[in-house]
Amino acid sequence: MDITYLNTITVEQYNGLRKAVGWNEIQEDLAERGLQNSAFLIVLTNGGVPFGMARVITDNGYIVLISDVVVHPDYQGKGYGREIMVKVMEYIYGSIAPGQMKMI
Repeated sequence: MDITYLNTITVEQYNGLRKAVGWNEIQEDLAERGLQNSAFLIVLTNGGVPFGMARVITDNGYIVLISDVVVHPDYQGKGYGREIMVKVMEYIYGSIAPGQMKMI
C-alpha cells in the first residue's frame, strides 16, 4: 500500500467517503465552503485515493470541534482512525499556547 497524508480533498471525494459509511452527502457548494474553512484537514490516501479523513473547526478562541472523522469500511479496524486522531490531537495541542485552555 502507498499510504500518504494530504490536507486537501475534493467535494466529490468527501461525499464519496460520507456515502461509503452511510452518511448523507452534503450539497456541493456547502461542502466546498466547509472544507475550505476548516482550521485543519487531514486526509489519508492509498495510491492517491482518499480512504480516511477528519476536520478541525474552531472559533479561534477556546472552542475546537473535531468533525467528519471517517474511514472507508474497507480500511476500518486497521488503526487508521486512531492515526487520524493522533494527527488531529497533535495539531490541536500544537496550537495551544502555555496557560491557554481549549474545549475540544
